[in-house]
Formats: sequence, structure tokens, C-alpha cells
Amino acid sequence: MLVGLLLLVGVLAPRRERLVQLDATEAGRLATRRRPLAQAAEALALQQRGVTEARARVRTSRWGPGKLTLRTSRRRDVDRAEVESRAGEAVKPLAEAFHLGLRVRTRPGEGAARVS
Repeated sequence: MLVGLLLLVGVLAPRRERLVQLDATEAGRLATRRRPLAQAAEALALQQRGVTEARARVRTSRWGPGKLTLRTSRRRDVDRAEVESRAGEAVKPLAEAFHLGLRVRTRPGEGAARVS
């Protein structure tokens, strides 16, 4: 009975939104939500030559630094390592400012869909 009640309270209680902290002082802290930070990383990656699509995910951790994972699609005529390094260098200042680990993955873009 007690376990059921605790589970019910856990389901109905509002969840805290996880924030990524930039700076903390006596006056307060400066933080952002995960999704806008991921959107900023996507915008930075899309500005690089050869990148056709970018998806970013920010994960926070309670005990250590969080992670920023960037998945990019590239044109087939551009080298994978070149795209990874360019996109990584573009997003690196953002990740370092928020003390996030950075991981960049790339794959060749999909061909144009054909209509039959």
C-alpha cells in the first residue's frame, strides 16, 4: 500500500526542468534550458560547408559535466573527417562555455526522394 502511494505521488508530482548552467555567483545563476542550447548548436553546425542537416541533443548530469551530441548529415562529395572537424570547431566554444562534453557524428546525406 505504501509503495503504491509513493509511486502515485512520484507520477503526479511536477518534474523539475533540467537546466544547463553557464555561471553562478552570489547574485544568482545564469542558466539555459536544454532545447534552446541544442538549437543554437544546430544553427552553428549548419553554417559549415558540406553540412546539409544537423541535430543536437543536450544531456545534463547531476554529478558531472553534461554532454552535447551533434549528428550531422553531409554531402557525399565532402570528406567525413573534414565535416566532423568543421562542425566540432564551430560548436566547441558553446560546449566549453557550458562545460559540456562534445561528440560529433556525421553520415552521408540521403539522396533526393523519387516520385513514381
